[in-house]
Amino acid sequence: MLILAGLGLGDEKNITIRALELAKQVDECFIELYTSKWEGNIENLEKMINKKIKTLNRYDLEENSQNILELSKDKNILIFIPGDPLLATTHINLLIEAKKRNINTLILHNSSIFSAIGESGLHIYKFGKCATIPFTRHLEAVKNTIYENKSINAHTLLLLDLDFENKRYLTVKNAIESLLNYKIIKNDEKLIVMSKIGSENKKIAYGSISSILNYFNDSDVPAVIIIPSNLHFSEKEYLDSITI
Repeated sequence: MLILAGLGLGDEKNITIRALELAKQVDECFIELYTSKWEGNIENLEKMINKKIKTLNRYDLEENSQNILELSKDKNILIFIPGDPLLATTHINLLIEAKKRNINTLILHNSSIFSAIGESGLHIYKFGKCATIPFTRHLEAVKNTIYENKSINAHTLLLLDLDFENKRYLTVKNAIESLLNYKIIKNDEKLIVMSKIGSENKKIAYGSISSILNYFNDSDVPAVIIIPSNLHFSEKEYLDSITI
């Protein structure tokens, strides 16, 4: 069996009880950390389940996924994944291949940024498509997503790119500079930024671009940027409490 277990947001203490129990019972445990920045500690997680955890990279789960799938035919394999297991298309593809091989699968869901954005005070059902701001300056897809969302009065969630293997994380400052340079946002706009959600060091703020740039520093990763559309009165009231 192949089990995909969400680590949730924050550190290792945020895994579910069911994931903890199953991790103790399976034959082998793995973890992938390239799809999102995780605030936890692998050694602490190993102590919790009394088992070694092997780290998987992108190649292991994409080009070379047959190794994990072959193991899952005869053993119970569990892979820990930051946030919720099925937010990355990599893991959807893994499930598709497992089903082709008649391998039983189990998904253990957990919290993710897509549920945590409710902490911004904005109504979840008012969000439109999301997009990722890449390290490159190719922001045409981001621009189109924001334009489409604004046309239907929807908020836009922007994820910031990362490169786990090289320990690179797009910062709030660099992301905003890209948006300004590409003329996707204007200097007088107000944004919502959330960083390190689920951890004790989280930051959530709403304000002008200059105030946001002063408040968030390069260590405030992972982060997301939200471009709000027209606000409901209750959204305005909540944003007043996090305005900087």
